[in-house]
Amino acid sequence: MEWRKYIALMVVAIFVLTAATPLTQVTAKTTNNRTINMFTVLKSMFGKNKAPTGFNPLDFIRTIFRGGSSHINKPTPPTPTPQPIMDGVDAPTWAVGDTWTYDIHVKFNYDTDWLKVDVTMSDLKFTVTDVQSDRYKVPFTCKMTGKGSYDTKSVIGVITGTLDSTLSGTVYVRKSDIAILEADDLTINGKLSAFTITGTSNIHDLTPIAYLSFPFDVGSKWTREKVSGFVYAKGGVPVYQPEFDLPIFVKSCSMECTGKETVTVPAGSIECYKIVGDMGSTANIWYSPEVGNIVKAVWKDFKLQFEEGNDDGYNMEEITIELKSFGRASNPPETPAAPSGPTSGEAGTEYSYSASTTDPDGDQIKYVFDWGDGTTSETGFVDSGTSASASHSWRSSGAYEVRVMARDSNGAESKWSNPTVVNIAGGNEGYVNLTVNIYKIKALSDLDPWWKGGADFTYKLSVYNGYNWVTRIYDCKDQKNTVKPNKSYKFRVFTGEPKITIKVWDRDPVVINPLTGSYIDYHDLADVSAYPGGGTQNKIEDVRGAIYHGVYKLLKHRLSQDFNEDNDDWGTDGSCYTTAGTQRYKTKVWFKISDDYRPPSSLKIIHPGDGSVFYTGDEIKFEAKIEGGLPPYSWFWEFDTYNNGPTSTQASPTHVYDKQGDYWVKVTVTDSAGQTISDGPIILHIFKNSPPEKPSKPYGPTTTKAGQTYKYQTTAHDPDGHRLAYGWDWDGDGVVDEWDDNNGEYYRNSAVVEIEHTWGAQGLKYVKVKAKDTAGAESPWSDPLPVYTPYTNEKQKPTAAAGGPYKITKENPKVTFDAS
Repeated sequence: MEWRKYIALMVVAIFVLTAATPLTQVTAKTTNNRTINMFTVLKSMFGKNKAPTGFNPLDFIRTIFRGGSSHINKPTPPTPTPQPIMDGVDAPTWAVGDTWTYDIHVKFNYDTDWLKVDVTMSDLKFTVTDVQSDRYKVPFTCKMTGKGSYDTKSVIGVITGTLDSTLSGTVYVRKSDIAILEADDLTINGKLSAFTITGTSNIHDLTPIAYLSFPFDVGSKWTREKVSGFVYAKGGVPVYQPEFDLPIFVKSCSMECTGKETVTVPAGSIECYKIVGDMGSTANIWYSPEVGNIVKAVWKDFKLQFEEGNDDGYNMEEITIELKSFGRASNPPETPAAPSGPTSGEAGTEYSYSASTTDPDGDQIKYVFDWGDGTTSETGFVDSGTSASASHSWRSSGAYEVRVMARDSNGAESKWSNPTVVNIAGGNEGYVNLTVNIYKIKALSDLDPWWKGGADFTYKLSVYNGYNWVTRIYDCKDQKNTVKPNKSYKFRVFTGEPKITIKVWDRDPVVINPLTGSYIDYHDLADVSAYPGGGTQNKIEDVRGAIYHGVYKLLKHRLSQDFNEDNDDWGTDGSCYTTAGTQRYKTKVWFKISDDYRPPSSLKIIHPGDGSVFYTGDEIKFEAKIEGGLPPYSWFWEFDTYNNGPTSTQASPTHVYDKQGDYWVKVTVTDSAGQTISDGPIILHIFKNSPPEKPSKPYGPTTTKAGQTYKYQTTAHDPDGHRLAYGWDWDGDGVVDEWDDNNGEYYRNSAVVEIEHTWGAQGLKYVKVKAKDTAGAESPWSDPLPVYTPYTNEKQKPTAAAGGPYKITKENPKVTFDAS
């Protein structure tokens, strides 16, 4: 590319910021300075009709970036014009999280046709991140695209180019009138035609840029004072990164609020105050108190000077600014509690975890789970206060800290929760080692002319491991046209069908024509694939037909023979696979692939045991142990295999049989490579479950005092020998008030059980009890025991209760009574 073309387009990139000044009041400052010096030098060097005799690109760049700024004295900031106090629109109050997004289009020229520029800043987003005593901190980002032309007024003619870049930075905005006070960390990154550009800048000694004067109303008038300051910047193209500190200047202009009207922009139809300035043929701004910022602005046909006292500058043909969207500040959700779910499990088995929290604004919430293994999962949005869940399986054993955070519909995020530690056991490490050897590469056609001696090959080997692509690149040394690197690469893969690509190119020195910007010489892409399409000259962007694509099947320990879009045709030569192109720059590659995959070696049902006896209604947990293979596994349990009965795809399911009989159970597991292994069937004997018999009448005190605790006993028998829990009805209404299941262990069949109860309600109550076995069958209610608790101040009759055994036998004839 001709160097002046680069400089002209550099101006395009940076100058967009100047054009955006009236609305964003942010970026003008960076470009003006480069622009002033660049075009002052351009005009002085070449004039409008002077040919660039003896042009030297590097000297030219140095001259431009050095400019003449060192002798310029910094101007004294002007004294702001005092504004009268009036009623009307007050300055907006911004909060952290407030955002405004704009689209800006700029069109301008220099000396009518010497330089022409057309640029768009899309999705220019400002976000308030800090509120200080007198100012707001407002970072911004945008996408910058455009085109431009530069007439050299010489034999070279007109140079054109394109811009594709990003721009970001931070501005500080005064609270009283949303004027720009300073700008930091202005950064541009992107492309000017074929060149990469980078640059950083900040603006200092700046007089506030204030297009609005609060409060104002229809009929209010004020002056936007002239603006001056200095831009410190460093950046450019890779060959030259200058550093400079240059002045900026914008003339003052008169402003007047002429009325109210509704304007329609991409953000919607919004009622605004219209403000008119005396700059150019058109200078209109629409401000909305609802939005708290400018909604639209249009400028046409005005002059933007380089510096005060210098009439030279840009002819601004048109600037249009429109609001795309705006948003209120969003308070983040409350920090969720630690995720709820299992704290232990097996590798390769999927487990579910849930979380819940609230949003102070009532916004909808999604949850992001961090599984502690480098991966995360997101739920969909749910209402504030509603829980949501996500599932995950771990590939290897270990202790994993599972955390969760909440993100509301406006993007505000909570802090991460405390962790739930999950201990995962079993399985192998959850991966297979895949080894790929690039053995040999041979050119089958001339990638380079004879005088270069042949192609200098570089290859790029990529493997998709089931989660992402892993790449290795190698420059083959000291050989041309035919090379034998014989290099091996080991990859961890987590899928039974990893994908492989091989890309080969010829390395050439990068030589660019300085007048046209085109490549004289560059790398050439070789064709190593049987897929339609050939290699390319002087560029190595990916071309589907030139790059080999393959699918490797671990189960078969070889490449797939199903040729399709993902798997190209291949051949063999001894122990090597081969792939070769058929069109331009065809080249052949020899490569080897091996793996250490071993199929599952054993599968065993470990619970329940073969021949186990259960009863209808019992909840039976099924577990099996697998060794070997590639997790995660797919499970398939058959609970009545000979009668096409119920099934489950869980690793450790539970099942309840509701009919007696003999049932055959089988489990089948498929690993991630596709290998299947089974165990069973085993037989289970299911008998009809009989409910427990009616419990004995509760035994204990029948006259009590309110607030005191008493003991009561009972017993029951289960004909199937099941352990029992007891449900107590303390008020005689036929509803269980308290289940006593011995902390989940249930009581031994026919054992005497004892429970304590504190009486609160006064009057006569009838205490009953029922029994429930481990299969869920319940007995009838016992006979009731009347218990009387006297009312306050009622004289209580003395009572006596026996302690110890409540049955008199020959061996235990003695009973002791306690009176109260």
